[in-house]
Amino acid sequence: MNFRVFLIVCLSSLPITVAAQSPAFTLQGNTIHDYQPSLEQASKQLAQLLAIEPSEIPHLQIVLNKTATENQNYQQNAPSEPLLILSEDLLEKKQRANETMASVVAHEACHLWLIELAKQRGLEQVKQGYLPSYGHSQFNDWFDEMVAVACEQGALAEQRRQADFSFIPLATYLTQMHPVYERMQAQIAAAVAAQKAKKSGGQSVVKLTVEDENFADFYRQSAYFAEFLMRQPEQISIDKWLHVAQEKDPEIIASKLGFENLAKFEQAFYQFIPW
Repeated sequence: MNFRVFLIVCLSSLPITVAAQSPAFTLQGNTIHDYQPSLEQASKQLAQLLAIEPSEIPHLQIVLNKTATENQNYQQNAPSEPLLILSEDLLEKKQRANETMASVVAHEACHLWLIELAKQRGLEQVKQGYLPSYGHSQFNDWFDEMVAVACEQGALAEQRRQADFSFIPLATYLTQMHPVYERMQAQIAAAVAAQKAKKSGGQSVVKLTVEDENFADFYRQSAYFAEFLMRQPEQISIDKWLHVAQEKDPEIIASKLGFENLAKFEQAFYQFIPW
């Protein structure tokens, strides 16, 4: 199971109407908004970033309805294909003022496309801790989020690059856990510790509250980082991307991306950002 599958669904005999189809995805469901153009553009942007052909993007089944309840009627026709299940009522809670529904869906789809591309190349998901992996379990979180942010378009993509943010030193940025996921893990760990302290064997419900935190710096820096790396003289192949994404040492990451050392890598990136 992946963190990107937002809902636990029950299979039934009632199929959902196909709303849109392309080589990269099949979109099913009953929605208010049109998601096809944004998803098609996201698949192209992902292919450009990873230096692959658009035809190499794994086919993704996306179920998207007005409400989470409607998703219970979904019957997966091809169980072997990756599946993303979303609903507009839950997306509205995730949505920020500068986002459109389509930009949120494109972002989430690219997380799952990246996971499937990695699995095609032998990198399987590994369960870690109390939560499912935020992205691919073998990748550093900066890479997973950089890829998803690079798939964004429109007002959201513009806002990422127009708003002020505090620069995160690359020694931190390249090694840190995704701040949202880190907060969620901390909340669950605290709840588990409290349960153990009570010496109770019963179940408890943990309410995750991350909406009050400001994690904009991580997302905005990821947007610029993708743009910066794509403008380097040497195009980065997908195999090189996936290798770098697993590297834990920032100095080695800098070297593999063509920089003399981490300090010069950081200096070049910092100067690239139009402060």
